[in-house]
Amino acid sequence: LRRDDRTWLLTCRQSPDYRVTSKQVDEMGRALRQRGAVGGVIATLGRVDRDATQTAERVELVDGPALWELI
Repeated sequence: LRRDDRTWLLTCRQSPDYRVTSKQVDEMGRALRQRGAVGGVIATLGRVDRDATQTAERVELVDGPALWELI
């Protein structure tokens, strides 16, 4: 993605049963560093675990109802 003329990474998980954990957030963080991206977005129709939100530096997390509002 391009936001404010800067590179961002996006990953989407379509299943309403999907859970974003701190592991997925950590993997996104590594991908950001490897690709020189400014930030990332993890979007899911499922939900984000509470512990994942605590490790989400430079990663936006969008889940369930909040994602539907954006769509």
